[in-house]
Amino acid sequence: MVSFDGGWTAFAGAEAVIEMHAAAGLDIRDVAAEAERHTRVRAGADHHPLTWHGGIAFDPAASSGRDLPAVSFVLPSVEVRAHGGRATLAVNIVDGPGASRRRAAARAERRLEVALQRLAEALPPVRAPIAGRIRSQLPDRRAWMDSVEDAKTLIAAGVLEKVVLARTLDIEADGPLDAVAVLGELIGQGTLSHPFLFEPRPGVAMVGASPELLCRVNAGRFSATAVAGSAGRGHDALEDVDLANGLLLSEKDRSEHELVVRDMSERLVRLGATPTVEPDPHLLRLKRIWHLETRLAAELNGAGHVLEVLSALHPTPAVCGTPRSAARFAIAKLEPFDRGWYAGPIGWFDTDGNGAFVPALRCARVHGRSARLYAGAGIVAASDPAAEWEETNVKLRPVLEALGLEAGP
Repeated sequence: MVSFDGGWTAFAGAEAVIEMHAAAGLDIRDVAAEAERHTRVRAGADHHPLTWHGGIAFDPAASSGRDLPAVSFVLPSVEVRAHGGRATLAVNIVDGPGASRRRAAARAERRLEVALQRLAEALPPVRAPIAGRIRSQLPDRRAWMDSVEDAKTLIAAGVLEKVVLARTLDIEADGPLDAVAVLGELIGQGTLSHPFLFEPRPGVAMVGASPELLCRVNAGRFSATAVAGSAGRGHDALEDVDLANGLLLSEKDRSEHELVVRDMSERLVRLGATPTVEPDPHLLRLKRIWHLETRLAAELNGAGHVLEVLSALHPTPAVCGTPRSAARFAIAKLEPFDRGWYAGPIGWFDTDGNGAFVPALRCARVHGRSARLYAGAGIVAASDPAAEWEETNVKLRPVLEALGLEAGP
């Protein structure tokens, strides 16, 4: 499941699967070619764009593939799409060459009947209390301080302008964790964000609620949000206003935010697009944190498939840093874990080249009784290591609470 602009899509089953593992030269655009290989044969003569759902590791060419492949997309058996108070139920049927259209139609009708029956019987997931504990974290606080100082040294030397460093928190529960229930809790928190859940392997799921839209393409029109710069929420209304206004006036946060907007705009121009950018950032209010946000839009002028645009934009300075190549190298050296799907694109695309993706943020990888939570912070010249540590704590709390663990790390 993934949610965009108040609408959502839920899906189940797999009529076709795209799965790729880390390899030198693996590129996001390779996914479109692989989808075409499947759908060129299977889409049929009538034009009904087929929708693939899935995600991509932060660095698909170098991901370790622990639990999750570098790339995984499914053409689902059943989809439910809801927006504006209306819902559409769709099924996909894959048949071999020369298969009877009448037989395919009969299979589709039976599948619709079963799906409708199951939807009628479905109940919201019941949140079962769990007993859980924080098992470990990488890096620990002292090592985090050292890595931030190392990053600032690289910035002072002119190697970097910004790098995003992340940390993990490993949770162990006494019983199996329900990723659907975690998603329900995140939605129930009422945050203005994009909840998502994808389970490419049985029992292994990425679940979270990303604050930003990385890339949407619809009929040649692009839109996205740049989100960078953060401040905690206040304990009362007056403190909350002070913190929000302080963020808007913060030279450090405005500069960090501008790096993201500038990079995204320049990459769109290189694609031949004509971007339109809000002149000033505005405040994005989430339950635990304020962010600076800027909306971007563009006419793509024939730039093409959403995955082509995604390949140009990802990873943005909001999740990686700038310059991109130097930031990726610094992340590989300074982070003591493989990000896997954390901060990678998750969403959907269709055979018309439309689609939408968010970066996998404010998220966890859930597997059996364990969950690995992720949070990151943008490091710039003016960063204070202790303040950046606390920012990651704030970003971890929504998923911790969704798991039933009220106390922060």
